[in-house]
Amino acid sequence: MNDVASRIKDALASGEGKCVEFKAKYVSNIGHSICSFANTAGGLILVGISDSNRVVGIKAEKANKLKSDIQHLLQNCDPYIDATIEVILWPPHGEDRKYILAITVEEGGGKLHLYNGTAYVRRGASNGTMTPAEIVDAAVQSGMANFDHLPCEEFDYQTDFDPDKLSAFLTKAKLKPPVNGGEMRAPENLGVINKGGGSTSLQQCGGVVLRQRFKQNILAYRGGLCPV
Repeated sequence: MNDVASRIKDALASGEGKCVEFKAKYVSNIGHSICSFANTAGGLILVGISDSNRVVGIKAEKANKLKSDIQHLLQNCDPYIDATIEVILWPPHGEDRKYILAITVEEGGGKLHLYNGTAYVRRGASNGTMTPAEIVDAAVQSGMANFDHLPCEEFDYQTDFDPDKLSAFLTKAKLKPPVNGGEMRAPENLGVINKGGGSTSLQQCGGVVLRQRFKQNILAYRGGLCPV
């Protein structure tokens, strides 16, 4: 019994889990599963197996087309996921044999994979979209994000933002001072804070930071720290 056959046998015995998923038939969202496996620990997806571990099979005349369809779906993965797709007759021996598709997905090797622009992850026997925190952690580990673009967890926009300090910085930088409340939008326009999900976060690369523990008031901005 070869490696994939051995893995299929083990999967049928153990059922679905973190590294195994069954699909009775081909569905277009199988790309979510492939992406999830790559972003977690890899695994095996079997098409033609019901959720109750029963081999229902796929039609022989459609097997190769389904393989081609899945290969096409992989083009929507960024970076590309080089999954192995095999048409298998199961069981290996006997008369009542049925075709199934075995999709082997390797762990992503530290890369954060997206499918149609969304990051998916395996949670138990299910797939889900990554939370913002999970994406940041995965991006940092994969090298997609550097320190400059991480949020400063200690920054509190309501108490630490000082519009006077911002105006002083803009004056020193020979930039037009904001008017009519524009000081609240200026940091966002400068790309040093992010607003989303009902909160405002400061990127490590810049933003207005005013902390009592600092020996001097400073204005952090893109490219360094400027005393003001």
